[in-house]
Amino acid sequence: MDEQRLNAYIQLIEAILGCPSGEEMDILQANPELVDAGLVQVMRAEAEIKMELGELKAADRLLNVGIKIVTANYSLPTLRKAEADALLQQGFQQYQHSEYSQAWESLQQSLALYEAIGDKANIALCWGQLGCIERDRGNWDEAERLYQQYLALSTELGDRSGMATSWGLLGYIQNVRGNWDEAERLYQQYLALSTELGDRSGMATSWGQLGDIQNVRGNWDEAERLYQQSLALRTELGDRKGMATSWGVLGDIQRNRGNWDEAERLFQQCLAIETELGDRSGMATSWGQLGDIQRNRGNWDEAERLYQQSLALRTELGDRAGMASSWGQLGDIQRNRGNWDEAERLYQQSLALRTELGDRSGMAAVWGVLGDIQRFRGNWDEAERLYQQSLALSTELGDKSGMATSWGVLGDIQRCRGNWDEAERLFQQSLALRTELGDKSGMATTWGSLGDIQRNRGNWDEAERLYQQSLALSTELGDKSGMASSWGLLGDIQRNRGNWDEAERLFQQSLALRTELGDRSGMAESWGLLGDIQRNRGNWDEAERLYQQSLALRTELGYKSGMGDVYNELAFVHQHSNKISEAFAAWRAGLAACPPNRFPVEALDIGSRLGNAAFDIKDWQTAIEGYEAAITAVETSCTFAASNQEKQKRRTAQIGVYEKLVQACINSGDIGRALASVERSKSRNLIELLANRDIYPKGDIPPEILTQLDTLRREVTAKQQLLETLDRPTTTNSPSDTLGGDSRGSSSGGLTPDAIETIRQEYQKAEQKLNKLLDIIKTYDPTFSLTQRVEPIKFSEIQGLLDEHTALIEWYCTRERIYAFVVLGGVKERNFLLKNIKMLLFKLSTLFNFPQKEDSEPPFLRGAGGISVWISTPEAYTQLQELRQTYLDTYAQKKSHWEEQFNHYLHRLADILHISELIAPLTDKYRQLILVPYRDLHLFPLHILPLDNLPPDNGSNPQYLADKFADGVKYAPSCQFLQKVSRRNRKDISDNTSNNTSPRFFAIQNPTEDLEYADLEVQAISPAFQPHARILPKKAASKAALKETATAQDFQGAEYIHFAGHGAFNFVSPLLSPLVLAGAVVKREDGQTESLPRENHPEPKPEPELTGNSRYIPWRKGKTLDLTLCYTLGELFQLDLPSCRLVILSACETGLVDFSPELEEYISLGLGFLYAGAPNVICSLWAVNDLSTAILMVKLYEEMQIQPSITLALKAAQQWMRTVTKQELINWLNPSESQENAPIKQKLRENVHLGFKPSHYQPYQHPKHWGAFCAIGV
Repeated sequence: MDEQRLNAYIQLIEAILGCPSGEEMDILQANPELVDAGLVQVMRAEAEIKMELGELKAADRLLNVGIKIVTANYSLPTLRKAEADALLQQGFQQYQHSEYSQAWESLQQSLALYEAIGDKANIALCWGQLGCIERDRGNWDEAERLYQQYLALSTELGDRSGMATSWGLLGYIQNVRGNWDEAERLYQQYLALSTELGDRSGMATSWGQLGDIQNVRGNWDEAERLYQQSLALRTELGDRKGMATSWGVLGDIQRNRGNWDEAERLFQQCLAIETELGDRSGMATSWGQLGDIQRNRGNWDEAERLYQQSLALRTELGDRAGMASSWGQLGDIQRNRGNWDEAERLYQQSLALRTELGDRSGMAAVWGVLGDIQRFRGNWDEAERLYQQSLALSTELGDKSGMATSWGVLGDIQRCRGNWDEAERLFQQSLALRTELGDKSGMATTWGSLGDIQRNRGNWDEAERLYQQSLALSTELGDKSGMASSWGLLGDIQRNRGNWDEAERLFQQSLALRTELGDRSGMAESWGLLGDIQRNRGNWDEAERLYQQSLALRTELGYKSGMGDVYNELAFVHQHSNKISEAFAAWRAGLAACPPNRFPVEALDIGSRLGNAAFDIKDWQTAIEGYEAAITAVETSCTFAASNQEKQKRRTAQIGVYEKLVQACINSGDIGRALASVERSKSRNLIELLANRDIYPKGDIPPEILTQLDTLRREVTAKQQLLETLDRPTTTNSPSDTLGGDSRGSSSGGLTPDAIETIRQEYQKAEQKLNKLLDIIKTYDPTFSLTQRVEPIKFSEIQGLLDEHTALIEWYCTRERIYAFVVLGGVKERNFLLKNIKMLLFKLSTLFNFPQKEDSEPPFLRGAGGISVWISTPEAYTQLQELRQTYLDTYAQKKSHWEEQFNHYLHRLADILHISELIAPLTDKYRQLILVPYRDLHLFPLHILPLDNLPPDNGSNPQYLADKFADGVKYAPSCQFLQKVSRRNRKDISDNTSNNTSPRFFAIQNPTEDLEYADLEVQAISPAFQPHARILPKKAASKAALKETATAQDFQGAEYIHFAGHGAFNFVSPLLSPLVLAGAVVKREDGQTESLPRENHPEPKPEPELTGNSRYIPWRKGKTLDLTLCYTLGELFQLDLPSCRLVILSACETGLVDFSPELEEYISLGLGFLYAGAPNVICSLWAVNDLSTAILMVKLYEEMQIQPSITLALKAAQQWMRTVTKQELINWLNPSESQENAPIKQKLRENVHLGFKPSHYQPYQHPKHWGAFCAIGV
């Protein structure tokens, strides 16, 4: 090619580069004489020059034009190979941009062309580059296969240089897998052949790679020697880019040792030469490394600036892998500052890009740091899941170093949980692998972790030995940062022993080294520890100075993690010096720095201490401030918990905070706030379930996706709750012990391990399906989440639930007293405080510590907004516990005695609760009463508490609580439950009065075929609903039948659901409480019973004039229940009843509730239907009689035809039952033949044998016949 033509090519190329985008082909068409293979060759050469100069866009433009020339004129001589070469170069360029998919496509096209022309050398080169793409994606097995292919073809061609390169690439794969011995062997092989060939550049590269092996093993001296050897040869060769690389890895060695100044110098040296060479990618990397130095020093603002600088350049270069790395580094800054939400966002951003790039190794690393975020939040279940996810991918990749790291952090989770044996096992597993790998730095870290275990156990000698071992290895490695940490840990040991002088010496030694390193965050921690020493000595002024010094530096750094603890200790110092206002200011500053919604662990401790200190001096407003912050922290930590069981555990652990908050609110005169605080402790899991079940994504979502979301969400919720119950160990004080159940000691309810494992597998499959569905949903609504934080209800919202004719009584029990809050509907906000003498005296007595008699009348205090509170004496609380125990014992073991004493129990309860005094302010204006029981009180029929002082056995008709309210009494688990159910958007339900059609009715009738009157009951009720009544009688009422499509549609679409059969409540495993269906009663050949505990209540002897079986589960010997054929409470959570108005559970114990001595969580069979969508449920509180229940149910449905509400219909039916005379009953059972259920009533009459009783005799006066049933809902 002559010089004149070359100049013409160059001028044409300059014209192309200078023209607007899209006009390149016009310029070529204007110069056809220059468009040939020579032009393409010169374009490629010019593109390479541009790439070296960092002008990547110009290079890309020239390569693309060259490809277009080849495509347009494929017949040009040598252009077939030129196209392959151009594609190869394009692939290299795309690879540099981290455009792995595009690079893969270009290289595959290039490979196909080379294979067509038989260019084996370039085929080998393509395989090698394709292997690099797979390597960077984390697909190490596929990368290894391609490298082996590269090696084989290079060997066949005798290309010894290619063979050497292949060994180096294969060594890298073994290195990242943690197979460092094999990696070292391959690098040595690479070095030997490079030496033999005289390839001095390859020798320098090999020494650098061998240095990497020594680096990861922690042999930093040997690594440094090899890096220096590589640097010397690269310097001799004038390989300035290689020199920059060597300075970078030498900087890593100094950083590992804690020699941050020297590391910084080397990174700056590396950056300078990269800047000079125009190596912009290297510059971005160096800025990131310099950011690491500043982060280690605690200069987080400067570190963030450098990371942002690196990110900006990587973004400009299109280096997507680098961008993902920068986001991770910026996430580290936010994590150090304690901004965990922002850190999580950045990590998620990094994870998304790594996932898109297929960088599996990077994905595993990000899952690990996301696990750290959850661990800091105290969300250990979620952290464990992420760590396990990281471990699984590291194991799949063969990344032994990553596996060792994952075992270490999983050990941290178990340590946080207090599972020290399991934590120790995981740390030992990590240590063994790190020892095998020769990872000295990791070994030192793990010895420290094992020392923590021994310290937690109180084995301080063994902890000290392990810390000393860690210190010795850190010293050997020259790891100054590790040495400083070890001295701090050893100082903790001495502090625990009370050797404060030695502890101080070690803390000072740690501080001195951290100061030398410029580790400012470490310095702040050391000052805090030294402050603890001075506080323990009683040197309060010096302790305060050190705490203030620590806080000042933490504030400057924005280092919030741990800041709350220092404020806490500073407040303690002020409190000891009687500087109460300064103590309060320190606690408030701690809460400002570590707010409850971001630092729940720290805020819980700070808020509790602030609240307690204020409570002690009767500063009620400040006490409320502290306790509310603490409870917000508890609520925040619960949002991070993966299971309802863990949430309840966290709330229960802080039961004292809830109790003190309520009392502080009452003492301040803010009774409404006290009630709202009670609500924050009641049935929180239920409230969250109700709130979350109706969350739907925004946007134009296909209906089938929403249907699938409903189904899977319910299934996952139901199975998760059931597994939590099955996995929960049974305690010796389980309520089942009170009932004397046969299943004592096992919470599995008799389910076999195989059955439980089947449930677990079904749960896992459903969860996987749900996660996949969520991925689809997020393409429509990226912000959608299955859960939301449920804000606590306010007193003004509670008032809004009540109209002017409704009142509410809500109970609350602490560990010493009973509280009853009475709220009047329709009362405008007024302040009753000064008009209430008792309230004023109470406030004065608490303020000035006036003595009060323990046996004095409990106070009845009034607050603003129509609310008052009654507070019992401690003796009354003890009496309630004794009554509950006696009530349950006799119910379980002496049923006939329980019936005889029933009225006595109710009179005793009415006295304990002062029920007459509670309702005294409720005039006739209040027509309806809502009862919100608490814990033990859910077991009692509060609606029939007697209001008179008549002896319980005098035979007269007493006045019950329900009698006082014209529109009846209904129950609710909590006020917020009422609010959620009232607000729930429901499908339109047809109006009977407007369209003259009967509502849809679905009944399950006597599935076990042993309840004669249950048959008559359903037969008497159903005619009123024809032709829309669907009945499943006897054997047809099986679980399989309920799941058949046609039946399931009828069941789901019913407005009224009636179950007439057997039910029972399982106090050991509430979610296994069954509604017994056809086929569930089975006889075992060995005659033993299993599964649900059989009822221990002895068969009651019927009165002479009454016949019929008792409606509980009196299974004969050798019979048991197959729970898989029952409908258990756990399975009810999977139901969806969008049209249902009312569910009536005409069975035993369907309203009983699990109770515990701690915080309340409402769990009953009725709850299952409330969650499924029914706004109202009628259920029972004990084992009810078959005949009297059938009569009550028939009467109830009659009343429902004429009464305006379900509550009033139930009241009317129960009032009729207790007052109906023999003659009135006979008349009722002899209806006119025109009534649809007349034949059925006749059959009932035939079974009511009242003998020679007088006509005015009231056969069902005793509450046992009708009092068990109560209405729950809106």
